[in-house]
Amino acid sequence: MMHHDVFHESMRLIRELCNTQGEKDVLLLWHGGEPLQFDKKSFVQRLTQAENFFFSNGISVSHGMQTALINFDAEWGEIIKRYFNSSVGVSIDPSSRSLNGDVARYERALEKRIRNAQAMGISISANVCPSKQDIGKEKALLDWLVQHNVSSFAIDRYNSFGEHEDVNRPTNQEHSAFLRNLLDESIQRIKNKDKVPVCSTLLAGIDGVLNDKSGDRWGVTCLEDYIVINPDGTTNTCPDKISAEETYTDSNGFANSEKRIRVITDHKISHPKDHCYACEFFHWCRSGCPITMNSWEKEGECSGYKVFLKHIQRLYETDTEQLKYYLTGSYEKC
Repeated sequence: MMHHDVFHESMRLIRELCNTQGEKDVLLLWHGGEPLQFDKKSFVQRLTQAENFFFSNGISVSHGMQTALINFDAEWGEIIKRYFNSSVGVSIDPSSRSLNGDVARYERALEKRIRNAQAMGISISANVCPSKQDIGKEKALLDWLVQHNVSSFAIDRYNSFGEHEDVNRPTNQEHSAFLRNLLDESIQRIKNKDKVPVCSTLLAGIDGVLNDKSGDRWGVTCLEDYIVINPDGTTNTCPDKISAEETYTDSNGFANSEKRIRVITDHKISHPKDHCYACEFFHWCRSGCPITMNSWEKEGECSGYKVFLKHIQRLYETDTEQLKYYLTGSYEKC
């Protein structure tokens, strides 16, 4: 856990970023590591300190949590209900998580904790970071989510920034195929009138293609809007980059640090390639995630997953009603 002084400096840096961006609302995402491993009393103290700090500075604060849920109990449930609006994000990575090396044991423990949390009235959303082994298993993922009453989830990109080549990392082409397969399976479930867990990543792709709206990994503003802070006080704009780079905070603070501004500028100049400027989706995609390789030659797909976006266009021609239903949740709004 952060030292007391580091925590207070972190709150100051977040306030500085809010002021720079002209924002009066902030979401604090408590993650790690595993947030439920800490002493409950100390965690509640930090939550209270954060709320008091931002309230006194005229900023509305809300909390989010990403957890494996393994340490969940009734006391944690009450904390989540009080401070996290009775909702929590749970990491669901089927091929890469285990408990003492046992994948089945991990899954049994997770299922039990999900049931316990739901019994307390806590809403569970899932976060999935598909590895290469998960490509082609989209139906099984949806089946698992339905079986455990998890109605919403998001897809993270498996990145390996600053590391040697990771054999588990899907290429852009493979990740795009995962998204396409996931959407196809979801549309089929709508046709069959089956339950369909809603994926915020798919929603963002559909909304972009149909309505030219940026969201999720498309048209991202993470470089401007995010601050990630490690327990030692080092800062970055991305949790995948923070362990591979020096802290962004300098004598100018974080929001106005030379490194942060240079990274933002470099991204806007260097990440979009010639194929981006010729793409019909660029005005809202903006070349996708800043740390995803943007190379058709090496990845078989761009960092904005154009093949997936073109697939949405084709679905709009053949399955208009179902696609709009997925986006709005109602046939009446179609």
